[in-house]
Amino acid sequence: MKLLDNFNILLIALAGIGFLVFGAWILATPLEALARFGIVLAPESVHRIEIRAFYGGLEIGLGLLLLKFAFDRSYRRAGLWLVFASYGALAGGRIVGIVAEAGPTPQMAWIALAVELFFGVLGAVALFAGRGRPEA
Repeated sequence: MKLLDNFNILLIALAGIGFLVFGAWILATPLEALARFGIVLAPESVHRIEIRAFYGGLEIGLGLLLLKFAFDRSYRRAGLWLVFASYGALAGGRIVGIVAEAGPTPQMAWIALAVELFFGVLGAVALFAGRGRPEA
């Protein structure tokens, strides 16, 4: 049980750090950060505001929430659900986008998909492994 608990803490914390770091990067330098992924935005301030809010602020919020869940046993199972739902939905949305576009996909999209699938699948595995336990 202790090994599973430690795995869950590590998974939730790493997922939270991933959101936190990516969100802070986008908040600080939205145009430059997204350009690394092959996404070029028009330089108007309205675009930077939206990207900072949604990709920066929302991801920082998710990251902080996951870190709280990782280190508060009473929220650990909710943390696993959030890892599974957030990263799994990101992976699902990216797969839909890749299929819908049916064209060349930038390498960074594949890397992002791999990270999203990694956390989404591990979140599901951790939930399954801990089912029937009051705390995961």
